Order: sequence, then C-alpha cells, then structure tokens
Amino acid sequence: TQSTNDEGLVHRRQEGAETMARQYRTRFAGDELPVEIVAAETREGLRYRVVVGRFETDEAAQQALRMHAEALPSRAWTLRLSR
Repeated sequence: TQSTNDEGLVHRRQEGAETMARQYRTRFAGDELPVEIVAAETREGLRYRVVVGRFETDEAAQQALRMHAEALPSRAWTLRLSR
C-alpha cells in the first residue's frame, strides 16, 4: 500500500523512507507484514516507496488495507509490484 505525499509512504529522500519503514516494521511486527523500500522513477523524479505487505491477490491486499486503515495514511492504496 502507498500514499502520495512525504507524510505517507512515498518519499523524495531515501532517509525519510527508511525512517517511515522502521516505524511501520514496528507497528506491523505482530501481523507479520513485511515492510520494504522500493525506488521508483516517477514524473517528478526518483521516489522511495515504503511498501507494506505482500499479498497473493488484489482482494487480499484490499482486505489488509481496510483492516489496517487507521494505521496507514488516509490516502494509502494498493499497488502491484513486479519482482
């Protein structure tokens, strides 16, 4: 799941993403949701996305987004990442 602002899950600076990722790793440790940082080139330049969770289906990702809505930024969304 992602957000489009530096207060959320997408950051201009890697350091900001690392700080946020540490916070989410702590917050979601009991739920065993992996948290990682993925660099992505956007129209605005390089951004660092904090990715929370890996899910087999879009429905599972949507369900997790709903279940953790209070812990995530209000504009968080699901995103399929290629690996």
